[in-house]
Amino acid sequence: MDTDPGRIQDKLLGHGFLLLNAALVFRPQVQPAVEARAWQPFLQTVLAVLAGRPEPPTLVLWGKIAEQLQRLPETARLPQVCAEHPYNLTFIRHEGMQKLFGPMQLLRAR
Repeated sequence: MDTDPGRIQDKLLGHGFLLLNAALVFRPQVQPAVEARAWQPFLQTVLAVLAGRPEPPTLVLWGKIAEQLQRLPETARLPQVCAEHPYNLTFIRHEGMQKLFGPMQLLRAR
């Protein structure tokens, strides 16, 4: 089993993943939802461009703040899979995540 985060990230990129946080930064003195609102115009621009592609990518939303992106008009045109944040162990058993990530065999050593 390959658990090297660098190699796992390389494998994700090899499958065409673009990883974006719901917020640019997290500061201890500012609530994450506030940071996410400040970052939202940038995310909306990126999502609008992706939604306009002939074959739009699947949007993978992890966690409560990311779930809020479902309300944006830009996300309505994108296929979506939504789950709890990966730090939560129930993420591993989530049917949608199993279906999306299972075939990629991200933890398999080459």
